[in-house]
Amino acid sequence: MQRRIPPLNTLYAFESAVRHGSFSKAAEELLLTRSAVSHRIKLLEELAGFALFHRQGRALVLSSAGEAYITVVRHALDALEAVKLPRLANNIEASITISTPPSFARLILWPAIQGFQQEHPEAQISIELSSSGLDVKAEGADIYIRFGTGNYPGMKSLMFMKSDIFPAATPDFINQHRLFTPADLEHCTMLRSPLEPWKPWFMAAGLPWSEPVEGPHFGDFAMMYQAAREGMGVALVRAALLEHFDPGAKLIPVTHIRATPAYGYYIVYREDAAEPKSKHLLLEWLVQDRRA
Repeated sequence: MQRRIPPLNTLYAFESAVRHGSFSKAAEELLLTRSAVSHRIKLLEELAGFALFHRQGRALVLSSAGEAYITVVRHALDALEAVKLPRLANNIEASITISTPPSFARLILWPAIQGFQQEHPEAQISIELSSSGLDVKAEGADIYIRFGTGNYPGMKSLMFMKSDIFPAATPDFINQHRLFTPADLEHCTMLRSPLEPWKPWFMAAGLPWSEPVEGPHFGDFAMMYQAAREGMGVALVRAALLEHFDPGAKLIPVTHIRATPAYGYYIVYREDAAEPKSKHLLLEWLVQDRRA
């Protein structure tokens, strides 16, 4: 009899959604879109033959069948992860862990890592997602991508990215709100993030405005950019991130005025000659990539 074993990626999506109580947070952890997580769970429900979740307002609640199934799924995943796979000695030596904010991992780091692994297939690279907050403490990894000021005591810090910022929105939103000059932003929704204050751009545009205190608030760049793409308001975007997030140019600049942001992305690591050669090779690759 043929077994109907669900694809492993559907089980990981289900477990993550249960743990976080959110498809969006599961998508962030798995470096997927929310719709991709939803699609995987829908496929799992079709294969299982029952609903895994019930909606109660905005809450994501397990069905009775889902409660029983998550226990089985977690046991299965734990068993798989406990299996010791054979690895070559040089692969063990080449293991590297990178800690990085979610949006940067998906938009910038992952494409760079793919290029590195084509050149160095022996390197075993793990990516751990960290907080998107400013100057998150670096600990437990080999290389860190950190967003902030670049001041990390006892660590080597290299600027990776600090591209210009400018307000962007969909063409429909710009036309609907008649955004022809910087001052016109006063009458529309400005999306906010503690990671990207508006004040530097206000100063560049000659606007004597204080930081906005109203409007949707986001702790992650990709989520804020997606909200702008869905017509929720104007986002203050970074040129380099937007290029990767929105290759179809659904978001366009509201004005030509740009500003230099207060914070940037840094490569952070400890200088140690005894570290594996693979780590030094990866650092060189990332430094070259930032200059490309």
